[in-house]
Amino acid sequence: MRVGDVLESGMGPMGKRQARGVPARICVVLAAAMTVLVLLAGHALAAEQAGQGGTVTVVAAGKARVYEAYRIFSAHVGKGGKVSGASWDDCMGPAFYQGLGTFSSAQDALVAVVRGARGDDAAVYLQSLADLAENDGESKPVKSVRSGRATHLGEGVWLLVCKESQPILLALGGDDVVVNEKGVRPSVKKEILVRGADGTGLRAKETSASSGDVVRFVLTGTLPSDYGAYRAYRYAFEDRASAAIKLDADSVRAAVVRADGSRKAVDDGYEVHVKGNTLTVEFADLKKSCPKLAFGDRLEVSYQAHLRAAEAGIGFDDGNKNEAVVKFTDSATKGGMGESAPDSATVYSFAVRVVKADEDGKRIPGAAFTLQREDGRYLSPEGRWVDDAAAATLDCDEEGTAVFRTLDAGSYRLREARAPKGFLGLAKDATIEVRADLGQRRLGATCEGEGARLVAVDAGSGAVEVEVRNVREAKAGVARQGVPKTGDDAPKPLVAASALVAAMMALGLARKLASDDRILGTGEVREREATRVADRTSS
Repeated sequence: MRVGDVLESGMGPMGKRQARGVPARICVVLAAAMTVLVLLAGHALAAEQAGQGGTVTVVAAGKARVYEAYRIFSAHVGKGGKVSGASWDDCMGPAFYQGLGTFSSAQDALVAVVRGARGDDAAVYLQSLADLAENDGESKPVKSVRSGRATHLGEGVWLLVCKESQPILLALGGDDVVVNEKGVRPSVKKEILVRGADGTGLRAKETSASSGDVVRFVLTGTLPSDYGAYRAYRYAFEDRASAAIKLDADSVRAAVVRADGSRKAVDDGYEVHVKGNTLTVEFADLKKSCPKLAFGDRLEVSYQAHLRAAEAGIGFDDGNKNEAVVKFTDSATKGGMGESAPDSATVYSFAVRVVKADEDGKRIPGAAFTLQREDGRYLSPEGRWVDDAAAATLDCDEEGTAVFRTLDAGSYRLREARAPKGFLGLAKDATIEVRADLGQRRLGATCEGEGARLVAVDAGSGAVEVEVRNVREAKAGVARQGVPKTGDDAPKPLVAASALVAAMMALGLARKLASDDRILGTGEVREREATRVADRTSS
């Protein structure tokens, strides 16, 4: 159809005459404008359709959980959930679709996804989709969906992912959708018992400790929502400690915590293994070990560990992180083993760095120090707390530095056990206070003592730097000729030399007087001198 035909259609005779009188250039412009309007209208319609959708409500099987919503296909969803016109444009990253397989169209890929989600191994397949979505490095969730709340999502096919339950695949059109949680999977929580006893003590995700200190960990595992469908159920805690944590297998204890909060110790029915830095507590068949367990109950495993100084990370940037998972039978019909998302707890430690300097601030080697904590014990160079101060002396290096590593927050006494040659040491111990805010990852300190001062505090490296300045012996009261400063005790060799000089001067004076007496006669010189003094006084 020509431009003239478009303009003439629907016009009367007068309109035709007017149209014929319109210049061709104007007609072209009008036609282009109409084309743009049509395109804009189509774009607006498409945008409106894309914005269509409904709300989704996930009915929780237990506590409320948060799902991340991934739009894996945009599509038209009709009545009864029939999906057509699937597209993967502006949805997931290319790596996600490559992980699904090779398909000629998005509709073919959607058909394969639906088939996998309805198959015999649907739980495993949906979990593989969730793993692709979370780990392809490109796909991002569109929105978070909290169970128990209606959340609006656009039209299309969605994958809801939660670490603590099975993924949910759903098609959402103009109608609101309500779905039940798909089998809550086991989870684990790792904490540190910082005060009190198991079950009633205060727990935290972080703590600080010093070399050799005992750290008590608690692992709490949950059960799947379909636990009752299993005839046998394998369940194992796997705790992966950092190199600085020395596990104590003999300290492992297990307990059942009922949904009502009551506790009961489990004395047998499990095995404990330690291999390297990994602790495993395994129930070969939890159904036999704890026959009355049900969904909502929890298992707890506690154990002790020691912090090793040589391997310990120092500071908030290098905390001693420890991670745990639970492994479990993944299907009541197919078997196989699943693994929970990991959870971790961290032990922090700090250091006091002592810098030796002269009165001008120049570093000097040759000093030695001891560091004593509040219980009276000293930190040895090997990183052990000992009672003997002599065994805990730490020499400065060639740069005049001594570092006491793997310290907890607290109060310490710094003593200079040996001063460099030619210098005087600290007259009194310095007191160093180390303070740590684990939640905010902040480190503070104070230093009190004559001759010692706080130089720097670095939370990242965990270092508290203290400078100790020594005065040279000559400037501390010893004159160039060896004369002691007022109030100082004179050295014994100097006292002896002074006495000798005095004796020699007395002897010389006596000899001179004797000589005068022999020349002038005994007492004559003294009598004449007395007369002169009397004459000067009277005059």
